[in-house]
Amino acid sequence: MKAIIFDFNGTMFMDTDKQRLAWDGFFRREIGHGLTQQEFLTYACGPGNSEIMRRFCRRPLSDEDIRVLTEEKESIYRRLCAEDVENFHLVRGLPEMLDRLKAAGVPMAIATGAGKSNMDFYFASFHLKNWFGYDRVVYDDGTLPGKPDPEGYLRASACLGVPPQECVVVEDSFAGLESARRFGAGRIVAIATSNPRSALEALPGVDVVVDDFTDFDAVCGTIVPRA
Repeated sequence: MKAIIFDFNGTMFMDTDKQRLAWDGFFRREIGHGLTQQEFLTYACGPGNSEIMRRFCRRPLSDEDIRVLTEEKESIYRRLCAEDVENFHLVRGLPEMLDRLKAAGVPMAIATGAGKSNMDFYFASFHLKNWFGYDRVVYDDGTLPGKPDPEGYLRASACLGVPPQECVVVEDSFAGLESARRFGAGRIVAIATSNPRSALEALPGVDVVVDDFTDFDAVCGTIVPRA
């Protein structure tokens, strides 16, 4: 493997609980009730905001409606993240691994369904510029299909100049892992931050499941050299 592409939410930052609370708050105001756990995991982890809103909102939505409603939901989400100071950090072992990747010159990118306002929030909060330029981040710019469509990973591999079969993809959600499979990733690593390990191990295309990035070198040591 020559390159690595990360999902962000639930993979680099454990925020699934904040996403759930934010969607519940948003939908309680919009349609009078939140999502069930199964609805959340199946339809709200991976797909873009416009797809999620159009699926559950009971009225036609224009692009402008989606823009306004998305910012409403994401402002709730960002507030919840900032308030939970104890858990507002990258996943355990990730900063150290990113340092090793950067020092070794390993191409790496992020492919996420997050929008620009959230990516700006993450860059400022987690100092992502230490490892990634915005030219190595594929985010929802209004043209990106939601996962499980593989387009985000295709764009990420193109910006790295590395074919899919030479890329490791790290994902946490069912939709994201299916996106990685359709992309044709050379190796798919599932991280058990959002879903049970047993469920992830049973998914087609998943090569290995890890709990965090402290275990990652045992899986991908060929591209993550130690000092």
